Amino acid sequence: MKNVKVLGPGCKRCDASVQMVKDAATKAGVEVTVEKVTDYVQIACYGIASTLGLVVDGKVATPAACRRPRMSCAGSQRGKGGGAALDGRSPMTISQAKRLRLDLGILLPDAPGEADACVWRLINDLNDRDGTGEAHVVSASAEHPAQLYIHYDPGVASLARAREIPQSAGAELTHRFGHVLWKMEGLQDERRARTVTNMLSAFPAW
Repeated sequence: MKNVKVLGPGCKRCDASVQMVKDAATKAGVEVTVEKVTDYVQIACYGIASTLGLVVDGKVATPAACRRPRMSCAGSQRGKGGGAALDGRSPMTISQAKRLRLDLGILLPDAPGEADACVWRLINDLNDRDGTGEAHVVSASAEHPAQLYIHYDPGVASLARAREIPQSAGAELTHRFGHVLWKMEGLQDERRARTVTNMLSAFPAW
């Protein structure tokens, strides 16, 4: 029997993804247990910085297995019978969507890495707003730092507004959540690191 974890904020997308996994397993004739993981600290341990994540038998299958279906490939238009997103809003079509790329370190200067909980909070905030969606992080490379990609609908949000939204959200998160980085020694495996993480997350201030 396979064990599958769906990593996400616990929203309707997570529920839909759980059902998708179960349906796919039934169709393939595979026995599977499906677990939702909504704790940001636990999610960060898997090194995933964009919603949603899928872990199969302890291994990350994809960094973004089931993103919010705010976009439609069918070319539907708002108000013309197009499909709706899981939250009831009309999806952006491929023709409507524009892409914006911003340096993550500028939006969240205090975040110690791509898997920080504030990165998740920022992504979920952007995915819940009208006119923006499909926010995700592209990991740092030799060519560029970690970057946040956002798809936005120019019919709802102008380019200036699309830039303002993540900048404002990032500033609010930076003001609200402090970050402390400790260098830890003696953590020789992932299991011990998770144990320490879970103990720290039990404190009310975390």
